[in-house]
Amino acid sequence: MNTTPEHILGIVDALVSDENPARDEDTLDFQRCARLHNYLVAYAYMARNGTNTPNLDALASGSWFFNQPNENIEVIRARLDPSLNSFPDSIYDPTPGFFYWVSRLRMKLADESFPLEDNDFEDKERVVVIYDTSPYLGSHCLGVVYDQLNHRASFPLTIENTESIEPVAEHWDMWFPLETILTLWIHMLRMGKITADPRNERNLSNEEATSRHQIGLWCWHP
Repeated sequence: MNTTPEHILGIVDALVSDENPARDEDTLDFQRCARLHNYLVAYAYMARNGTNTPNLDALASGSWFFNQPNENIEVIRARLDPSLNSFPDSIYDPTPGFFYWVSRLRMKLADESFPLEDNDFEDKERVVVIYDTSPYLGSHCLGVVYDQLNHRASFPLTIENTESIEPVAEHWDMWFPLETILTLWIHMLRMGKITADPRNERNLSNEEATSRHQIGLWCWHP
């Protein structure tokens, strides 16, 4: 991957804003999404290791999604839109515990979880789980799902939550460009709503432990 720590951390021009909106095209802006994703991977690495600069060799050596039989990966990738297929090739595979709500890169074919949606593709999946929900947040987990027909993403934590996002046409306000969701997560870090703390909860003061909810590295501050 041809990049530098400065490029990964210099993320301002990739964040979605009124002045820099998400691209409204019939495709995934995988390059922009990859930059936002890689920033979060680098942020977690620096927090875990107490450094101000990510070690790109260490990030590149991590492999969880790709650490499975090639035939499994080939089945998944054969059913992905070309732009979504380019996304895993452009990112660092995150250590499980990618962010507060999500565990890892999943790329799971998920049409069976969305029975109300028609799939008019002959050979592609309509819905793909890009990141799966952290198992610490409940059972029947789902995650960040991507609709390959409309090129929009939503985030039902569990299968039961899909009733708030489908049928897609009736819940369009719950579907966003993937870069919008990733930007929101980065803004939460910058606001201090979510922080990264590698300490074990038993090493926290009582005040710290009661003022936040921690899942692995990530802390939610109410």
